[in-house]
Amino acid sequence: MTSAKVRVLVIDDSAFNRRSIVKMLESLPNVEVIGYACDGEDGLRKVIDLRPDLITLDLEMPRYTAAYCYAETAHADHRSLLAF
Repeated sequence: MTSAKVRVLVIDDSAFNRRSIVKMLESLPNVEVIGYACDGEDGLRKVIDLRPDLITLDLEMPRYTAAYCYAETAHADHRSLLAF
C-alpha cells in the first residue's frame, strides 16, 4: 500500500536556504516539494493556490513576517502544518 506524499511549500528569502531545504526534503521518499516563495507575500498567495500539507517558513523575511503569515494561514479554509 502506497501512502500519499506530504506536499511541502518552502518560504524563505535566502536563495541558499531555499535550495538547501528543497534538496533535503526531496531526498525523503514520502515528501514532494510543490513550490517555494521568496517572501511572505508570495508565500501566502502560494499557500492559497497550492494548499500544501506542510509549510517551512523563515522567521524573518521581507514584506510579511513569519508571525503575520502564521496568523493569516490560521484563518484559511485549508490548514497546513508550519515548520519554522
